[in-house]
Amino acid sequence: MFVTTDSCVLTAKRPSRLQYAKIKEGSLKAFRLNTETLEFVYYTENKDFTVDYENGEVCLTENSAIPDFRGSVFYGVNPFDQDVVKSYGNDPYVVYFSYITEDEKPLIDVARYISLKNGNLHALSEYLKNFKKEELKLTVFGDSISTGCEAFPYGETYFSFFKKSVENSYGIKVVMRNASVGGDDTNLARARFEKDVMPFESDLTIVAFGMNDQNRFGDVLPVTPDIYEENVEYFAETLVKRGDKLLFVSPCECHKNWIHRSGRTGEYVEKLKEISIRYGSSFADVNALWNYALKRKSDDDLLRNGINHPNNYGHSIYNVMLETLL
Repeated sequence: MFVTTDSCVLTAKRPSRLQYAKIKEGSLKAFRLNTETLEFVYYTENKDFTVDYENGEVCLTENSAIPDFRGSVFYGVNPFDQDVVKSYGNDPYVVYFSYITEDEKPLIDVARYISLKNGNLHALSEYLKNFKKEELKLTVFGDSISTGCEAFPYGETYFSFFKKSVENSYGIKVVMRNASVGGDDTNLARARFEKDVMPFESDLTIVAFGMNDQNRFGDVLPVTPDIYEENVEYFAETLVKRGDKLLFVSPCECHKNWIHRSGRTGEYVEKLKEISIRYGSSFADVNALWNYALKRKSDDDLLRNGINHPNNYGHSIYNVMLETLL
């Protein structure tokens, strides 16, 4: 039995699944953060939503104060293209649920299994136990996900969670520098690498690309898995030679109905895993845990913009995976 929180978008016509089943009756609280007023809005069971406690499912009532996700501009559209509408996003529809569950398979156990299978369980523990400097310089090098784009508030990002975990678990002061840029694939990142990454000293560098690399435009895939591999290997070789400890983070999944989804993210993840092995680096396979979470969740439950940016629960999935390396 444990306490957890996850997110859902809801409709009055079909139930949405929470991350876990076997919920303790009376334990569930529903709320959302109004990002305009910065106030929490709480919702009432049976008035705003109904709950199937055994199966972990929630559904809107007909007169709910929670917006019905069927009002989303992309609801039922496949494929959808954000460039043809003025505004979009799941923020008005996402509701967070806090509850007690008796589910016997928490995400942390699944994440530990994934890391064990990849040879990365506690992969950073010896390095951090034996770290002798007064402070650890951490660089985050990635795309918009690694800028914390659309995570709200800003501190609810995977890299902020990771920084706090290292500090709390090992008593090390972490000084973090973020060298991530929204919209970057590894071609764009390589073009700025010498300017944005190399001039700055770093003990541990997170390398987190792949979401934009997998994008296709019509029938064209500008950054193929082989090009991605070449670019990431360049980062790895250069940084390892400099003396950095590397942590590779695989990307989450974009929405399955997005027009630019290639469906080949798994190929990029395999390339990243292979590079981590070649360079003796740590690897957090967020993609594997994300896909496990999607066995019960929908893409819209986890993506704040409804396309490719994790909401706060999505960032917590990243965090759970990273925790297994410590």
